[in-house]
Order: sequence, then C-alpha cells, then structure tokens
Amino acid sequence: MESIINMLPDIIIYIVLGYLFCTTYTFARKQDTNSNYQYLFLKSITWGFVLKKIYDEFPSTGKYTIDIIGMAIASALLGGLIAMVIGSWVFEKFLNFLHVGRNPNKYIWNDLIHDKYAISVRVEDETTHRIYEGDLVSVEELTEKPQILLSAYKEFKNGVLVHNYSESYEQTVLIDTSKFSAIKLIYAKEGHKVKEWARG
Repeated sequence: MESIINMLPDIIIYIVLGYLFCTTYTFARKQDTNSNYQYLFLKSITWGFVLKKIYDEFPSTGKYTIDIIGMAIASALLGGLIAMVIGSWVFEKFLNFLHVGRNPNKYIWNDLIHDKYAISVRVEDETTHRIYEGDLVSVEELTEKPQILLSAYKEFKNGVLVHNYSESYEQTVLIDTSKFSAIKLIYAKEGHKVKEWARG
C-alpha cells in the first residue's frame, strides 16, 4: 500500500502528460473526443509513461516545477506535431509507398479538402433542380455529410442563373450537403492531389 502511495506523484504526472498529448492530437486531427472518451485514461497513462521516460533522458533544470511545466508544454506540442505529420500528404504518400491501403482520415471530407490551393464546389439537387457553385471556405467537422460554406457563389434554378455573386467574396451561402444528390469538387491544377491522381 505504501509503495502505491509513493508512486502516486509519478502516476499523476503520467496522466497529465498523456492527457495533454492525446487531447492535442485529437483536436489537431479533427477527431471526435467523445467517441474515444472511454479509452482516454488508458491512453493518457500509457503515453504519459512513454513521454516521461523520454524526457528523463534529457538534462533536468534542477527545479521540479519548471521541469513539470516544460514536460507539459512539450507533450502538447508533440501531440499537435504528430497529428500534423499523420494528416499530411507526405504521410499519405508514405502509406502508398508501403502499399498500405488505408487512409489516416476518418471522414472523407478531411481528405478531400486537404490541399493548399483553393477548391471550388458545385452542389446539385436533382429534385428541386437547384445548383450552387462557389469557392469552399469552411467545412463542418466530425460528420460524413457536413454543412459547407461557399463564398463568391452562383445559384441556379432549373438551369437559369438566379444569383451571381462570383465577384463578391463577402457573399456566402451555407449548404447542407445531406440535401444534395451530387457534389463536385474542382481542384487547382497546381494542387498536389491533381498531380498525384495524374500520376496514377
């Protein structure tokens, strides 16, 4: 019992470091925190233990509080950095090189919009015969059929142009993609996705 009590400070540090790492990673990867909540404690203590062992290899400042703060900041930064690497197109190419037929993104929209160039979108509703075209500004997170925000858009009804705001970037429209039967994305030719698809 006494040995467990003596270990409590270390266990708490493991949990804090791991929690900061996991939550920052989850946030940066745009993942649903609620779905993994039941495993958060186990992940936190596991990652915290690993991180603490790594930090112990570096020289200490000699001040306990400063060391703890430094490890906490480093854990949060590492979580965000690893999330950026895994979510990058470089990591995607690495998986393709290894012939790993998996995509690191849970939601397809996270993969589709991952391009540094502007993306134009055309959404069509075959029932109401309404069409919107515009530049993609924002996408709702954590859903397979998100709401998307278009800027400088055009609106068509039965093939007739109803509104033309293509030169007005202050004009936006919020689209519920679940209500449209066809969604087309137009990428810039310079985008890495277009180049990757062209190479096959």
